[in-house]
Amino acid sequence: MKEKKKKAPKPQPGIVNFENGLKLWDDGKFKESIAEFDLAGAAGFRKDATENNIGASYERLGKHEEALSHYASALKINGGNFFALKNSAEILFSDGSWQESKKFFAKAVRSDPKDSSVRLDYIRCLMFTGDFARAIKNVVALFEESTDTKVLLDAVAILRDAEAFDEIIGLKALYPPELNDSAEFLKIIGEAYLEAGMTDLAIGSFNRALGKGGDAVTKSWLGLAEISQGSDARGMSLLKEAMEEDGDNLQVLRNMSFALHGKDNLEAALPIYERAVRLFPNEFVLWNNWGNALYNLHRYAESIPKFVSAIEKNPDYEIAWNNIGNALEKMKLHMESLPYHIRAIEINENFDYAHYAAAVALLMTGQRKEGLFELDTSLLSNPTFPEAWEMKARSLIWNAPDVGMTFALRAYELEPDSAKPLVTMSMCQFMLGRNADAEKNLRKARKLAQFNKDEKALNEIAKIEKGGPPAIFRILGSQGLAPEKGAEAKEVDTDSERALRLYKLASEELSKGKPRKSADLFSLAFELDSDSSATALALLRSERNKERLEKYIAKSRKIRSAGFATPALEKAIDEAEKKIGTASLDRSASSRKPEEGR
Repeated sequence: MKEKKKKAPKPQPGIVNFENGLKLWDDGKFKESIAEFDLAGAAGFRKDATENNIGASYERLGKHEEALSHYASALKINGGNFFALKNSAEILFSDGSWQESKKFFAKAVRSDPKDSSVRLDYIRCLMFTGDFARAIKNVVALFEESTDTKVLLDAVAILRDAEAFDEIIGLKALYPPELNDSAEFLKIIGEAYLEAGMTDLAIGSFNRALGKGGDAVTKSWLGLAEISQGSDARGMSLLKEAMEEDGDNLQVLRNMSFALHGKDNLEAALPIYERAVRLFPNEFVLWNNWGNALYNLHRYAESIPKFVSAIEKNPDYEIAWNNIGNALEKMKLHMESLPYHIRAIEINENFDYAHYAAAVALLMTGQRKEGLFELDTSLLSNPTFPEAWEMKARSLIWNAPDVGMTFALRAYELEPDSAKPLVTMSMCQFMLGRNADAEKNLRKARKLAQFNKDEKALNEIAKIEKGGPPAIFRILGSQGLAPEKGAEAKEVDTDSERALRLYKLASEELSKGKPRKSADLFSLAFELDSDSSATALALLRSERNKERLEKYIAKSRKIRSAGFATPALEKAIDEAEKKIGTASLDRSASSRKPEEGR
């Protein structure tokens, strides 16, 4: 019997239109592709796929709202459509809707956890929105899932771009040998070591990178590391070589300008900035740092146009807005400076120095109540800000010099090389009748002021030595810190009240994924109330510096011996004691990046 010819399978409805749409999309004919995908969907082809592709076509036409609408339609039909999730996340991220973008990226990663490119985008989004803890978890997952060296290098580069240097070092055990052999990776981890103050390791990494074909950028980083270690001549020689090899490279120019800033050779830095902005006119940070160099040379009027150029390139660059205000203040234009500080705060409500600078401007224009509010806001934004503590201390000298003394001491602990806190401590001591202590602090302050060439501090010291308390009153009055009698005493909280408020703020910052800021707040709360079992527990769990950890262990033992320790604190003490001696606890912070503002 003759075998019957098998019938060809019936084509899926709409598939021809769908394939035509794909071809038109590849050819860049997006309007025509929309019509074909529409016909495919109407004919019964997979509706979530056609809606996604219509959205992709609209996205290529620059019509983001229409694109998002069709992606949403695709997801309504099939909530696990990977491409619609990915496309929605990317378009929202590019439009600045980062929190919404994060939600779609998370779903896309759950839909296809093996897609490295999407996980990288998700990590980038997490870092961008400050969700560091979740970002690090995803980096770890990526290292566990992927063996692609390029993908892993991209992940480390994202951490570098977000300045997550501690995290780069903390993940060291996960790095495969092939990654450690990459010149680009060695350069990145060298930057992390340099930022963490591990200069020997940084120099070793940069040298290894150069041995594997590293470029002028690597050489410029090595130059900075050598300078950081005290080898100025060697460091500057390497930076000059890097400039000769690739003097048009943005990072080489940045590193050279930073080195010159650090060596107080600002005049030599000016032509570097001029060259850099000529090559990279849209790099707003360069314009701002050029302004900083002029500002630090006391050329305030010349600095303002550079800061303005930074804002023209990036209208939301709060640091440049604040710097314009700073320059105007130095020109004694306090009222004119205030709108610029306020604009900086509007952009970033947690900008500690902008709140402080606004406080100075408000106090200098007679707006005492508003000025003190901004000063307190500055301290809540950054409890390790010495200038704000020092000014807060001065605001209390009239009616609460004992409390002012506590705040001045805090400023001195944060900035022991500055004469200003010592001058303020002496003012408080004169008001308390402790003249011998006051005179001793003035002598220490004079030595520091002479060493630092701090003319303002020297001038205040001379006035106090000559005029005593009346001179102190005049100095405070000139800074807008002369209140009505008795006005300040009502503003003083008890230590326990301040500690509780700081503990709550620290917990909020920790829940937002900001461990560094929360650690500072917990530390300050513990200084005010060292009997708090909850605060001790938080510090034992988070502290990574060996000396501070030993201090917290000692204080926690006192809480235990007094019978106030909770089971959680008991466990934390044991775990912290085991951490002592760990290499990761020996790291100390350093600063290698150019200042972007004051």
